[in-house]
Amino acid sequence: MTIFYRAIFFRPADLEPDPRIRLTGAGDGLKRAAKAKSEDAIRPFGLTIFAHGAGLITNFGRGGLTELGRTFLARQEPEVLLEAFEKWTKESAFDEITRIEAIKGLRSRGIRLTKPAMRRERIVEALSWCPVDVWISIKDFYRGLKIWRFDFQIEEGGLDKLHIGYRYGSNAYYEPWADSEDMWLLTNGLYINAVLWEYLAVIGALDITYLPPGEILFEAEAYSDFDGPYYSRYDGLSHFRINALGAYLFGQAGDYQAQTATDTPLLQIDAGGFIQILDPVRVTPVVKSQLDQIATPEGEEGYRLDSQKVLLALEEGADPGALRDFLVRHSSQPLPPEVSSWLDQIESASRAFSVDAPMLRIRVASNDLVQLVLADAELGKFCQPLGNRALIIPANRENRFRLRLRELGYGVR
Repeated sequence: MTIFYRAIFFRPADLEPDPRIRLTGAGDGLKRAAKAKSEDAIRPFGLTIFAHGAGLITNFGRGGLTELGRTFLARQEPEVLLEAFEKWTKESAFDEITRIEAIKGLRSRGIRLTKPAMRRERIVEALSWCPVDVWISIKDFYRGLKIWRFDFQIEEGGLDKLHIGYRYGSNAYYEPWADSEDMWLLTNGLYINAVLWEYLAVIGALDITYLPPGEILFEAEAYSDFDGPYYSRYDGLSHFRINALGAYLFGQAGDYQAQTATDTPLLQIDAGGFIQILDPVRVTPVVKSQLDQIATPEGEEGYRLDSQKVLLALEEGADPGALRDFLVRHSSQPLPPEVSSWLDQIESASRAFSVDAPMLRIRVASNDLVQLVLADAELGKFCQPLGNRALIIPANRENRFRLRLRELGYGVR
């Protein structure tokens, strides 16, 4: 039955030459003002949200890599990416509907939105029914998703509070703001576009063609005038193609082998810690980020191992074994003994100091009071002197410290 559906609804699209049409690699798809915010972009925002929802990073801000993230960065194994992808699909709490600027009513009183994970799972399931390496028009995908019964609601019970443009009527009843098909396109359709473009295309599972918003009229219209040049960043998505990585993530292939994968060595490391890049074309952003983590650029095609960078990486939670493994996997030969010994010394030096629980410094009016505190049966257990007129206490014992001082007739201000 799946083959039958594919034959009926999906045909290789005739992508007629159009100088405006852009492929995935041509940029973000949206011209941004000089002072645009980070959320105005597609690729950086989508990749960050995906990495957090997939459990690869700890938070949206300055958080570091999780254990899963460090494993993926170090090994680049498809199985790890598949685990992260499934976690994003089923568990990420971020709601992509918030990325459709034109949709209003998201904060209406009493609104009940469906779970984003349910919507993502249905989109991914529909993609698993699509042919691989065939250009598919977004209109055909809408149609297939409905016929295969993978359609979904964004607002529980149907569109009652979400709308585009203006709504007319009393609190008890609103007149429709578009016909039923246009309502679907302006909510579900644009939501699907956002998921396909901002997440699945950004992580490399789909190739897409698109027109920048403003250069294409999204084929749906609200009854009332819409005050804006376009509904969303994703209006211009026209076609997509599931590539080999997408086939693996969507369950259509049992494994994945990157087309750029090769056993040819990429790096040559000498005894002095100089890293020569043997094939600069194969230096992917991931490889470059790992090199920048442990070495300083030197010349046009080289790096030199940097002790301060390695120490910083270890302080931020990097696995020393993973750093060493990165060099070994990409090197043309075993690590020189001098470099291996140097890495051992750096790892040992990184453990020379450690941070205990946070402490508080308490100034004291006199040395006699310092001695009074140290002689107390309770305070003396966790207070340490700092010079003649100061004490150090664990931050989590501050309340007990204050209480005992009050019992002794003293206070802290």
